[in-house]
Amino acid sequence: MFIEAQTAPPQDRIKLHSGDLQQSIFESYNPRNDATRLQELTHLTPIEQEYYIKENVMAYLEEFAGEIPLKQLAGILRPDGSLEMCGANVTNMYRYSAQLAGPNSREAAEAQGMDAILEGINNGANRAVWISPPKMADYGFAFTFVADSFNQELGGIPIREFLPRYNEELNSIETSREIYRSVQTAAGISNIHPDNLHSYEDFLRNPIFSYTQNHEDLQFIYDRVGISTGDIAYSEQFRKEVLPQIEPWLREYTKVVRELREHDHFENSKKTIQLEEKAQLLIGAMFNTARVVRRLLIEDHSIISHEKDISMMKLTGNQWADERELLAAAYVLAKHEPLVISGGSNCPVTQIASSESSVIANMRSGFDFVSSMQSFGLEANQGCGFQGCPINKIHFHCPGEKNGRKCNHAISGTNECSECGLTSKAWAEKTGQQECT
Repeated sequence: MFIEAQTAPPQDRIKLHSGDLQQSIFESYNPRNDATRLQELTHLTPIEQEYYIKENVMAYLEEFAGEIPLKQLAGILRPDGSLEMCGANVTNMYRYSAQLAGPNSREAAEAQGMDAILEGINNGANRAVWISPPKMADYGFAFTFVADSFNQELGGIPIREFLPRYNEELNSIETSREIYRSVQTAAGISNIHPDNLHSYEDFLRNPIFSYTQNHEDLQFIYDRVGISTGDIAYSEQFRKEVLPQIEPWLREYTKVVRELREHDHFENSKKTIQLEEKAQLLIGAMFNTARVVRRLLIEDHSIISHEKDISMMKLTGNQWADERELLAAAYVLAKHEPLVISGGSNCPVTQIASSESSVIANMRSGFDFVSSMQSFGLEANQGCGFQGCPINKIHFHCPGEKNGRKCNHAISGTNECSECGLTSKAWAEKTGQQECT
């Protein structure tokens, strides 16, 4: 098949090996990796560690179960106005860079803009948009900050930052200005008129704020940067629906990962294997729950009947009497459909807060905050990892042949390659692999 595993009828699925059209989700999400990463976050409080575990799991579910092609960073805004990522004070870092570069530098404009964003969120704004025109190549970024409510246990406001990229020629700001104008028209809160934006620094100094809880007004940003299936409105609705349903399993998963961290999980002891299997069961339940939520949101009844999906949802979001009942419900959800990703994820095994850590590492190496975020954004937007491929939604490249050469045409949303005509049935016959039953 040439679509995601969850969007084709079971009888059309092909049983393939890793590197072909389907890949186990555990090849790209490994609980042992979470345990290893937790060892690097021991400087954080248990609540903060749990926050990054949750964000890590949700990022994976959003991308591969929700099919949302939006990469994001997570952080905590403290009451004193400082932004922390993985316990590191990012605000001190970018202010120090600005001090070294001088008052008229790009770094100073960046610090002014970030200070304004954090102050605005602390004063009640629930999101901010920061337009960054092309600086080194033919693209810019529309950094979008989404703030949740103040979290008493975390001691701050959880913040997520989306990093959509848009095309624009180097040394041009016209597209950036039009995007800015559109955002300002929808949000209505900015300190400058778009016609008065004349430089890269002007954009950095003047972020745009919004105080609305309705995310629909930002859809056009993602339309402009080429993301139509994963706009922020759907992303926020997906998260809102999924989190309450998986909360008991997510809480239990956090406990299992903490316990796994205490063991030498590089050795396959009986206890380690048991913990890993338990963690995989919980991940499987959360992954399939997220798939069901996606189908219900978009009213997709082509794979599993609406009635069966509704029946599965009755097993989610409950406060189970004991661990045995919780795991029994998780088992049913994990078996609801195969835990595979079509085309494979083509990405390294997910690590807790690895994206935030990479940004911090870049800043400690001398990069400014914007450049550090852009570096992560460029890595994230590579999508499938196929050289030269600009597509950043879930897809893969056709394994068929055309004119004696491998086709490699990008496939998404169909059972037949439009370039070479290869079908799932023909692929099964050619390789001798059988369809799943």
